[in-house]
Amino acid sequence: MADIAQLFEDIRVGIAELRQHRDVASWVRIGVGFGGLQTEAMHRAGTNDTRSSRYRRAYAELMAQAPDLAKFEKEDRAGCYYAVWLSKNWDAVQVWLKAGEPRSLRWNHPTGIYYKFTGTEPKRMKRGGMDQRTYQKILARLETLEDEEGKALAVVFRGLESILVRESPQVDLVALGIL
Repeated sequence: MADIAQLFEDIRVGIAELRQHRDVASWVRIGVGFGGLQTEAMHRAGTNDTRSSRYRRAYAELMAQAPDLAKFEKEDRAGCYYAVWLSKNWDAVQVWLKAGEPRSLRWNHPTGIYYKFTGTEPKRMKRGGMDQRTYQKILARLETLEDEEGKALAVVFRGLESILVRESPQVDLVALGIL
């Protein structure tokens, strides 16, 4: 059995570090702690399946002892999930991050690191979410905002065009025999 109080304290220290300076090492510390809690919950539940109801019940009982950590996990569930992944794969990720410097120094959230490291994209980030017309309508609305935050949002939105807009299908009307 793990020292639950120590795991809670390690996570709290990681969160405090994260709030001072968002860095990967803080997320690794958080991941180690949450990973330890997951292992303890599996041990108490007598299962290694994190989808089982016994595991979820045991994990909930552990988290009930630390409502502040439960709140943090609820607010950034993906961050905590990928922090555990990050802590388990830290040796390989650390080498990969060093090879990608200085660009990789900007990557400090475990979710982003996971997707960059594995070369995958989250489902919600798949390219081509809207057509060009919809994109232009939203951009026009954003550009009417007069405050600084609105202007900044329009600039960011403009920069995301290649991700947000799906390409129009290219139809060869001659090949189809229409022209």
